[in-house]
Amino acid sequence: MSWKRGRAYSQDLRDRVLEARDGGLTCREVAARFDVSPSYVVKVAARRDKTGTRTPGGRGQPPRKLARHMALLAAHVGDRPDATLADRRRWLEETHGVTVSLKTVWVALKTLGLSLKKSPACERAAAA
Repeated sequence: MSWKRGRAYSQDLRDRVLEARDGGLTCREVAARFDVSPSYVVKVAARRDKTGTRTPGGRGQPPRKLARHMALLAAHVGDRPDATLADRRRWLEETHGVTVSLKTVWVALKTLGLSLKKSPACERAAAA
């Protein structure tokens, strides 16, 4: 089975691993059977026991300093799609008193699923 770093295993595999573990096999036996690591078997079972869910967890969380400002940041991106990371950082500091690094702003935008690309209209204006 090929697995790519950073991607969750399929729900089908997750369910089969948990069923085999509940069936009495050891973590190492389950890992060998499904070609996963023993730590994965332990972690998926612990997550199910702790949260009661068989699904994978979320991918990332917003930076703590910006957690309360994520909706405002998304609205700002909608209002000013051509602003740079430095512009957004300056806006956060001036309007909300939050001092963060450029990387923190970038991670927040990535968490929101927002693109850092400029709009085609901005590219046409820059070319002229």
